[in-house]
This record gives sequence, C-alpha cells and structure tokens, in this order.
Amino acid sequence: MVESFNNLTSLTIGIETDDNAGFSSPKTVWSSPAYALADLAVGAKLLLPDELPVGTDERYLRLKYTVAGTAPTLGKITAGVTAGNQTNP
Repeated sequence: MVESFNNLTSLTIGIETDDNAGFSSPKTVWSSPAYALADLAVGAKLLLPDELPVGTDERYLRLKYTVAGTAPTLGKITAGVTAGNQTNP
C-alpha cells in the first residue's frame, strides 16, 4: 500500500484470466478476503497466492479490485508478478 484509502467499507482483490486482452469473458481464479478500510493503510502488505491456481491456463492475467461502500478518492496499491521468489533467509 503506497497511499492509504479513504471512504470505502472494504476492498476485495481478484485474479482474473482471459484468452483476449479485452477481458470480454474473464474467469476469476482467486479472490482475496474483504480487506476493511483499517487494513488499507500505507505500508500494509496484502498477500496474493505464491503460485497461480490450477486452471490458470489463459494468456492474459489481471488483478481486479472490487470496492464495497463509497468509491475512494485516495488510495494506491503497487502489485507485481515475479518469476520466482527467494525462499532462503
């Protein structure tokens, strides 16, 4: 979280795939729990799965953010995908 959110009640993050860049028929392969406003402060780390779920077999991938409550006017998340994460201490 690089900027705290305001206004919303909660935020849910989903991983979606599709066979076309326009996401005309997306398939949700993972959904987060609903994160409350108090969980969305600067520095918070919202963890996504370590591996893409089984069945993630389409070409395009995106994160979809679903807001519950009033649309926020503040709040920024930085997300990324890596080819592998270091696991040794």
